Amino acid sequence: MSAKTLIRSGGGKNAANRPRVVFLDYLRAFAPLAVIAIHVCTRSPLDGKDIPTDYYSWSYVVLTVMTRLCRLAVPIFCMISGALFLNPRRKFDWQKHFKKTIPRMILIYIVWSLLYALLAALTIAKSGDEFWNEFISKSFSGCWHLWYLKMVIAAYLLVPLFRKITENRKLTEYTVKLIIFGLSMLTLGSIVELIALKTSGNIVTDGIKNAMNGSVVHVVSFYLIGYLVYFFVGHYLATERFTKRERRLIYILGALGLIMTIVFPIAQTRVEGVFDYGVKGHGLEDIGMFFYSAAAFVWVREVVRRQKKTPRLVAFMAKHSLGVYILHAAPLILICHFFTIPVWHLWSMLVVIPGSVLIVYVISLLLSWLLSKIPLVKKVV
Repeated sequence: MSAKTLIRSGGGKNAANRPRVVFLDYLRAFAPLAVIAIHVCTRSPLDGKDIPTDYYSWSYVVLTVMTRLCRLAVPIFCMISGALFLNPRRKFDWQKHFKKTIPRMILIYIVWSLLYALLAALTIAKSGDEFWNEFISKSFSGCWHLWYLKMVIAAYLLVPLFRKITENRKLTEYTVKLIIFGLSMLTLGSIVELIALKTSGNIVTDGIKNAMNGSVVHVVSFYLIGYLVYFFVGHYLATERFTKRERRLIYILGALGLIMTIVFPIAQTRVEGVFDYGVKGHGLEDIGMFFYSAAAFVWVREVVRRQKKTPRLVAFMAKHSLGVYILHAAPLILICHFFTIPVWHLWSMLVVIPGSVLIVYVISLLLSWLLSKIPLVKKVV
């Protein structure tokens, strides 16, 4: 390994053996709050019922802003995993990874898919046949938030391949540039498609749209699978030492990316006439979300880089981040089932959403802590 790579890792000769990385603990602790906020904003247990549908109202704009501000949560989670799993200077136990880590994630997915299927059947079904239909259906499809576990399992299976790439710094840098290019092409393709829809019948825009859909945009979309690209980005951002000027540029791009990721879905919804909570593609096909997430990741790293120890509360929140993610859907489903949630208007969003997020988070955190104290059960939280 070159001296240049060692300097970029920015941690000294014992960095690889440190049990915790403080800035990753902060990110891991607070990212679940953003996930809960998204599901509260979009009323996930209610399938988006009673949310603003007037694309030109302030309520719709505020809802879009709130969801897009929080949409960086999953990219951040992926970048955390990439920073931990893909750093070649950190010791990696292959046997433990394939014999314990991945099987545990599969077990977690199966157990919670069944439990959430049971919860759905109990809260929705009105007859015996409907109960079993709902239970069997949800057992296979999984609850709306458990898709993340399937994506993580896929990423963990690819860790050996990813680590081969990150062992070579030049190859890592090339991969990150390729990711940026790919996301840029996908975003450009979406913009061209919007223009073509707005100017339907225009030979020039229709021709450009057809050409892009038949070439680079579709090719790029095949290798940009899910959020896996953020694993590489997390490793790169965690190990690269940026100058002050480079950090300033990252923050500027992040601010511009946030603006773009708010404005673009609003324009997209108004042109297409299809309401999608302003989060079409979960931000995957949006270079703005990429820059916004990367800037947030770097900013947290720089803010807490001089801290040598994670505060106790942050460490506690970080330790139970996976448990909170898995469990938060349950109290949210029960709240929506037993209480009447106000229709999203400007006042209700500004008051009810923050309160609901805090309540759901505290309940989920306490449940995760309690379950972690029970033998065997603690293996699935």
